[in-house]
Amino acid sequence: MTAIIHNPELVVLDEPFSGLDPVNTEILKNIIINLVKEGKYVIMSAHQMVTIEEFCRDILILNKGKTVLQGNLKDIKEGYPANRVEIDVKQDIRNYLKEFDLEIENETNNNYIIKLKEEEKAHQLLNKLVIDGIKVDKFEIKKPTLNDIFIEKVEETN
Repeated sequence: MTAIIHNPELVVLDEPFSGLDPVNTEILKNIIINLVKEGKYVIMSAHQMVTIEEFCRDILILNKGKTVLQGNLKDIKEGYPANRVEIDVKQDIRNYLKEFDLEIENETNNNYIIKLKEEEKAHQLLNKLVIDGIKVDKFEIKKPTLNDIFIEKVEETN
């Protein structure tokens, strides 16, 4: 990466992972992590919100040249209620989900991503699963992803 040969204090990266294979993506990730550890300022433009969540502390989201969201990523996410729960179990729990009126967003091999309207329903479901002896390998209540927040904010401005 020729942009860092001269050890600059500020590095601007535009879609840095675009077109890279997994090996080179990991190499570049490590370079960026080391730049930050060295106290360098890194400004990154990316359309992949997963990349932004992985690397950025402070964000600015633009839509048609106008700011729709800016600030500390952690603070922004804390302002949103949990909207999903991920549950990994050894058996089918769809009947339990129906009982609590929970909607499956994604399911693969008894790993469920479930949409939440109320966080309390997730706790009630976990309690019922445990009482009924269902082995729960993972139960994680999740805040919206930056991708979810981005879509919401852009839709609000359109």
